[in-house]
Amino acid sequence: MSAKNGDTFKRLYNGEDIRNNHSNSDMSLMNQLAFWCRHDKDQMLRIFATSGLYRPDKPQSYYEYTAMKAVKSSPAYNPPKASNSVPKSSGGGNGKV
Repeated sequence: MSAKNGDTFKRLYNGEDIRNNHSNSDMSLMNQLAFWCRHDKDQMLRIFATSGLYRPDKPQSYYEYTAMKAVKSSPAYNPPKASNSVPKSSGGGNGKV
């Protein structure tokens, strides 16, 4: 929730219909979950089910479809890669192992 769009995420997660259409708000939250959950659909569904936007009267297939649509349309989160640089030797060795 401390990301740049954290306020939007928090409002959606808390159940606020910020898109003035529940389906659009559902999709907005699912898109964010797809990114942060690295497209793990099961994790997305678990988190969405704990949100204020979750409506138990909706069939599970609705949420599955929304999650799959979000996975297909959202970029994956790629954390920064660790440096591949090898520490330089201080010398003194003969290079044999």
